[in-house]
Amino acid sequence: MNHTKTEPSVRRSPLTWVPTVYFAMGLPFIIVNMVSTLMFRGLGIDDARIALWTSLIILPWSLKPIWSPLMEMFRTKKFWVVTTQLVSGLALAMVALSLSLPNFFPYAIALMAVVAFSGSTHDIATDGVYITELSKTQQAQFIGWQGAFYNIAKVFAMGGLVYVAGALKERVGVVEAWMIVMALCGALLFLLGLTDKALMDFSDVIADRCSLSDAAADHPKYPGLHLLTAPLSPGGQLDVTDEQMRQLLDQVRQEYDYCLIDAPAGLGQGFRLATGCADCVVVITTTDASALRDAQHTVMLLDKRFTTESLFLVVGRVQKKLLRALHSTIDDAMDAAGLPLLGVVPEDGDVPYALNRGIPLRDINYYAARAYENIARRITGHQVPLMRI
Repeated sequence: MNHTKTEPSVRRSPLTWVPTVYFAMGLPFIIVNMVSTLMFRGLGIDDARIALWTSLIILPWSLKPIWSPLMEMFRTKKFWVVTTQLVSGLALAMVALSLSLPNFFPYAIALMAVVAFSGSTHDIATDGVYITELSKTQQAQFIGWQGAFYNIAKVFAMGGLVYVAGALKERVGVVEAWMIVMALCGALLFLLGLTDKALMDFSDVIADRCSLSDAAADHPKYPGLHLLTAPLSPGGQLDVTDEQMRQLLDQVRQEYDYCLIDAPAGLGQGFRLATGCADCVVVITTTDASALRDAQHTVMLLDKRFTTESLFLVVGRVQKKLLRALHSTIDDAMDAAGLPLLGVVPEDGDVPYALNRGIPLRDINYYAARAYENIARRITGHQVPLMRI
């Protein structure tokens, strides 16, 4: 069963992609410019050939301004960031395979040239994404992360990879040692490309710059679960119309079984886009008086577009002791919101812990995770009793 989740207002923190993309920027350059020289020398290639060909294959980093203006004529910068990481990873894996050939040098050099062209293109795209996705304040905040992870890539390549090759040489032989090292580099870049896939958002799909399947990032653990992120929205306004959102969700309906849209706080454009094409709406609230008032206001707006059979209530962060002290019950929350109850989620310290660590709640928890699973089962039509708090 396939699922996708779109988030009209929530963006990835720069910390989730700035370190990885700048690490992926530095790694190909150091491998092509420095590590390859040590590798070819260790494999018996004479210094003159090494100097000639390695000096030629690093030219793309000097010539990249030539094709920089052409890139966005075809795809977005975010697309090029992901694609070039995947291409560099595959090319390095093929370098590893080529080393076992009798006349390996021409093939290895040609593949290194592919890595060089892909890596230099990645440089252009990454800097472009950094400038367009981050505000001036954020650019200043993360400039240190940018430089730090580029330099970490240098240390990793010239220190870690060369050390591993030297250690393996005594055990498996020089050819096999460098094959393993190049394969590891290729696998690492490919995995980084998959990780940074979520740089593409639903505005890229709407503008037809990439397909829905390209923009929807796969969950690393649960097959069939996908995340479609939102574009940068300066001032909170998205450059997306209601009709464009409707067309996007029509496409989502054709390719996925369920789509959960996380509407932003407030009742502005994000709320309108999220609810405008929805089949049903789940209002999330707590038992706090202010939250219940907000829920009532939300329901008043939703009543104009949805039938009562399409509106549901979930009460979160429920503490039994607090309810008892306030002489309040879940029924009071239902009466205040005027909606049927879809589920109750207890207060649970594992929820913020899992959120901050990026761990699926169901992997570490039973209490709140069971409440969420019960809600999901009710949405799919199962009759599940409310869990006792």
